[in-house]
Amino acid sequence: MYYRYYDKESNRLKNYYKLLGIPRDSSDSMIHERFADLHEEGKTNQLIEEAFAVLSTPEDHDRYSRVYDRYNWNYGIQKNSLYENAKPKNRGRSLLILLLFILIGFTAIIFFFFRAPQPTVAEIIMDNTAEPQTVTVVKPETNVADESDEVDLSEEAKPTKETSNESSETNSSLSNDSAPIVIALSVSDEILTNYPAMEVFNQIDNEYPKAEVTSGVNFRNAPTMESKVLSSVGTNETFFVLGKVRGWSYIYREAEGYGWIGGKYIRFTN
Repeated sequence: MYYRYYDKESNRLKNYYKLLGIPRDSSDSMIHERFADLHEEGKTNQLIEEAFAVLSTPEDHDRYSRVYDRYNWNYGIQKNSLYENAKPKNRGRSLLILLLFILIGFTAIIFFFFRAPQPTVAEIIMDNTAEPQTVTVVKPETNVADESDEVDLSEEAKPTKETSNESSETNSSLSNDSAPIVIALSVSDEILTNYPAMEVFNQIDNEYPKAEVTSGVNFRNAPTMESKVLSSVGTNETFFVLGKVRGWSYIYREAEGYGWIGGKYIRFTN
């Protein structure tokens, strides 16, 4: 029965859609309207009438459509523009999905090889110490005036080391339990000039409290995060606290001398 749709001379399937000039998914009303237009224009012939007879009958139309689709699939005859317009075009969508996956892959590779290094534990602790914190300090009775000038923390100041042989001998003889600690330490004029709002604990009587840190911190040459890191201070080390500026403590270490650490983790021992 299906052979009646084939041309015996060329042994190819007759393209009824092309003969009528309609797409593959044409409705019944479109088939009748198109055949009527061809009939009025005098362009009908035996093949056109045969095509209309098949496509206008629902049962024959379905049978021919199945044969038409199978024929084009098996023999690759898909150059008919009417047939191509009727087919769903998924090639563009597939290409877009492929390009999207390629882009995601390249992004993952770039992120893996060129990502910024993760901060170390020391850097995290250093960032935490930069946050201004209010520390309650029990100070010996003094008459030191509280300066109210603002401090420019962006300016680096190099701490001066003003010690003598006498002060070194005194440091070695002191214990953690002595209160108050008497030692020949002082806050230099350069530090007071660079940081006029610095709160000095007791510069007149040379009595400074002793403290330790609750977590490892960096020992710097100025009270800013951009300043140079001289070394680190361990949790089991004690030092003298001479004053503070907005969360930064000005300290003296027997091994390093004068410098700054963040005051967030300071705990006074006397």
